[in-house]
Amino acid sequence: MSLSANLAGLIDRKKLKFSILAGLLLGAGLTISFVAHERAEGEPKFRAIAQSMLNVASMLPEDFLSGKQPASPDAPVPPEDVPAEDIFEPADFLDASMELLLEAGKGGGPAQVQLESGERLTFSILSRLQAEVEKVYGDYEPVEAAFVAIDPHTGEVLALTGWANGELAPHRALQADGPAASIFKMVSAAALVEEHNVRTEKEFCYHGGRSGISKRLLEPDPEKDNACMTFSAAMGKSANVIFARLADKFLDREEMKRFGERFGFNRVIPFVWPVELSKMEVPKDRLEFARMAAGFSHSKLSPLHGALMGAAVANGGLMMQPQILQSVDAADGEEIFRSQPRAFQRTMSAKTATKLARMMVTTTTEGTAHKYFARTAPQLKGIKVAGKTGSLSQVKNGERLYHSWLVGFAPADNPRIAFASLVVNGPKWRVKGPYVAKRALEVFFKETAAAVDKVAAR
Repeated sequence: MSLSANLAGLIDRKKLKFSILAGLLLGAGLTISFVAHERAEGEPKFRAIAQSMLNVASMLPEDFLSGKQPASPDAPVPPEDVPAEDIFEPADFLDASMELLLEAGKGGGPAQVQLESGERLTFSILSRLQAEVEKVYGDYEPVEAAFVAIDPHTGEVLALTGWANGELAPHRALQADGPAASIFKMVSAAALVEEHNVRTEKEFCYHGGRSGISKRLLEPDPEKDNACMTFSAAMGKSANVIFARLADKFLDREEMKRFGERFGFNRVIPFVWPVELSKMEVPKDRLEFARMAAGFSHSKLSPLHGALMGAAVANGGLMMQPQILQSVDAADGEEIFRSQPRAFQRTMSAKTATKLARMMVTTTTEGTAHKYFARTAPQLKGIKVAGKTGSLSQVKNGERLYHSWLVGFAPADNPRIAFASLVVNGPKWRVKGPYVAKRALEVFFKETAAAVDKVAAR
């Protein structure tokens, strides 16, 4: 099938209702296409992979990539019990594709791949940004890690990489194989601000709750509640009891479910590669509900989804669809395809997003990521970073693993990049998510400044 026919397929294919089957179809399509091209004699491997990426796109239902999935926060969502593991299959294909794009973009700027038939594909991946993250992984060799960066206004993926089993593993960025941890506080905060007008600068007093939450801690105790901070500071310092108490007092199960789904939990994320569902279960038990709101349990998160959450706050509450292919030019130079920004769904109002963004700045100025951004490289001087950390452990295959997140965006007042950084350590800690994110931001803003200076000099 020719390139033009593949692209036309996106337009002419009969519309199919968006459903979980789109993800399953994609997985099958990737596998079939990849195997077929691997067996093609005389065709370079990397170009074969690039061509198969387009073939896969042509197999998808039009609604899956066209942005026509309902953007209403109350739109129907896939069932919560859909087995996410069935959606994610072709790890080898994804890893080889990212290797291709990183190699293609070594000269700086977006990666470009030339097919043997003459067409040129331009991708949004910034190779120097991704290479910096991969260098950190190679230096520290964590148990697992993943990093995703996105343009919050367009949904273009600027970096997508990961680490597992002692080597680079970009597919880890699409796996929801660990707890969302305190990243889920973003959902709780949005619900509290938007639905119940909880003021971000209102002060709340509490005690306990750093390592756990009990029923007695949900009840205010004037004699013991001697630690006080604003709701905004509670976000930055990840004060578990404040979030647990506010959720217990104001929120119900339906509100939590609705806002979780607005943020993309239990929803299929449309992308050229299948993304595991970030599952969320809203418990009926009062204590477990409060623990969930504080980020202790009942939710899992993929790094790509985490980056989309940060991007949604940065984009005034509107979550965009992630995309990686920018354009396709024919052999004669004629542009035959250019991607357009496509909305995925609205997570919250613009007003709530502004308040949430201000809350997230406290994470890097006085909160849990302060030490990483207190002394910044020249590239980050004067740039405020909004973020939310998350730290939680889980036992996997008999080993206790420690998850360290930072999800956010920068500059906080004029966002240009949103990101999610996850690092998984064993008993011996090697590096944390916020450090990786800081290194990535330094390179991004250094490259951005250089590009601006280059244009100005023309």
